[in-house]
Amino acid sequence: MDAWLQILRERIWPSRPGTRRGTVLGNGLATPIVLLLVALVAGPDLFVYVELSTLLDLLGAALFLFVFAMGFRLLLTDVAAQLRSAFVPENLVLMATSPAPNSWRIFWAGVITFRALRICMIIAVILAELGLLLVWMLSRFGG
Repeated sequence: MDAWLQILRERIWPSRPGTRRGTVLGNGLATPIVLLLVALVAGPDLFVYVELSTLLDLLGAALFLFVFAMGFRLLLTDVAAQLRSAFVPENLVLMATSPAPNSWRIFWAGVITFRALRICMIIAVILAELGLLLVWMLSRFGG
């Protein structure tokens, strides 16, 4: 029994400064013995812990990907609703489907076209400014 305590003591706190931890028994038998002792002391709880931690790892990754995908889907739904309201407002849709004379429908089609053209012009100005910024950054910091 004294030899086992000496082995464990050497394994935890080596007395010689140059001793590596894996060479206490000479053939590296201490690690499997210690693992076997831990498994015997822990009993079936160890296997339940391993199984539950594996399940938690798998479910954690799956739930993260699911929540990420749902957030992306909600973002796309919101962006689509904003674009729909920007290009085709709801009152214009109601007016286009109403039994109004054709002159009103042509008028509202012109309004929708004007709004779409205005949004396209804003996007073009933003892209032009980003292009100028890129040219400036390349001339300033690029080689």
